[in-house]
Amino acid sequence: MASLLDTEVPAMTIQSMILADNPQAAWRLSFIADELDLFIEVVVGGTPPAPQDRISIDDFLALRPVDRLHEQALDMFVRWLSSAMCQRF
Repeated sequence: MASLLDTEVPAMTIQSMILADNPQAAWRLSFIADELDLFIEVVVGGTPPAPQDRISIDDFLALRPVDRLHEQALDMFVRWLSSAMCQRF
């Protein structure tokens, strides 16, 4: 019987884009293609949050910005989304 240590699990590839940052923190948009999971992360001190602390896109759009960095992240996300929706493929 194989243990979990013997099982090879393919590494997830996470694509990320910084929405806003400063020396203390960064808001980033992340996408895991294999899982079709698009979410927002707040990275503090260079450490990504635990998966349960990721923010859904719906929740991110519903949140009122708590500070200037959050406001910049929301503005960048809306500009990115608007631009992406205007692209022809």
